[in-house]
Amino acid sequence: MSFAATSVSVAGASHTLAVACSGEMRLCALTPREQREYASLPHAARKRDWLAGRYAAKRALAARWDVPPDRIELASIPGAAPRPSLRNPAGSCSPLPDRLTIAHRDGIALAAAFPSTILVGVDIERAGELSPVELRYILSESERPPCDGVDPTLVWVLKEAAWKALGLTPRTPLSSPQLVLRAHTQELVAVRLGEHEFPACAAVSRIDASRPLIAAIVRIAREVS
Repeated sequence: MSFAATSVSVAGASHTLAVACSGEMRLCALTPREQREYASLPHAARKRDWLAGRYAAKRALAARWDVPPDRIELASIPGAAPRPSLRNPAGSCSPLPDRLTIAHRDGIALAAAFPSTILVGVDIERAGELSPVELRYILSESERPPCDGVDPTLVWVLKEAAWKALGLTPRTPLSSPQLVLRAHTQELVAVRLGEHEFPACAAVSRIDASRPLIAAIVRIAREVS
């Protein structure tokens, strides 16, 4: 699988979407600070996914700002997406206003870079990873009939992407953001959270890897300040 970066329109806004395969990663794309963080990671699988995620995010930002990926530095933030900066030739960094959302599985990563005024989330998972029985634990009562017959893994990645877009905390159950799907087409049209319903849409991709993957990017149409 080769790397791809493209601008996509989701719910009327332009984002940069990147997909990367860990087999194509090069440590030279990392800044010295990032190389030290990479070296401190505990095991090979974690390093593989971390590097794929960082590379996808760098390529997404590089495409948005028209700069080489090695000029992007990503500072880790516990429990959140990394904070991006642009390195100048002297080595100092200037913060970038973009936000990031990153997901990875089996060494393949998906990242979206987007303005801080909009809500976007991504997720990626192995196809066939969830069963209809397991799906019941993340669906609310009102979601179950519309999601009947929908690929359980697709429902999972849409839920996870919506959860990330809304910036929910780990204490918030995955059943809290509720998907509203268009009848017969399974197209995402809104996300409910409590008493509020927000227009939304999704771009879904099936990735042919050693184990097929399903990936999604979700845009929720709620402006934030």
